[in-house]
Amino acid sequence: MFFSFFCFFPSFVCFVFLFDFFFLLCFFVFVCFFLFDFCLISFFNFVFLFVFCFLFFSVKL
Repeated sequence: MFFSFFCFFPSFVCFVFLFDFFFLLCFFVFVCFFLFDFCLISFFNFVFLFVFCFLFFSVKL
């Protein structure tokens, strides 16, 4: 799992630079979620947003 992440990560970074606008949009949404949930910071919010962004990028391709 750890090594597969390292194989995946560089391509993901290139992908992010190609779709930096959508990445920033996701980041903005994440920040809003984070600030909104500041009293009860939930790891699942981060996971949910990461999955959502990943699916969003996949659809954009």
